[in-house]
Amino acid sequence: MNKQPKFRIGEEVILQSKDLPEYNGKYTISGITYDGEIYKGVEVGAVLKGVPYYDLGFLVEGKSWNFAVWSEPCIRKNYRTSSMSFSEMINSFDKSNVK
Repeated sequence: MNKQPKFRIGEEVILQSKDLPEYNGKYTISGITYDGEIYKGVEVGAVLKGVPYYDLGFLVEGKSWNFAVWSEPCIRKNYRTSSMSFSEMINSFDKSNVK
């Protein structure tokens, strides 16, 4: 059985690769694949069964390897920033409900 993906297609995420830091940055997930399927003509190597891999919309080409997908440990959620400061948020709570 496949693991439920942490990220959705269309979600903006942050890539944080230790091996290829030159590609780190914000991307939008354009596809999800499992178990070393051939994806966009590029075979995924060293895969874990049932684990999702994410297409971030670009291909990394090496001398003897190519890949177009990333695993969950390399990807982080891109949380939206708040329009309020922490102090403003605390002050906005209705203090009459606090016991």
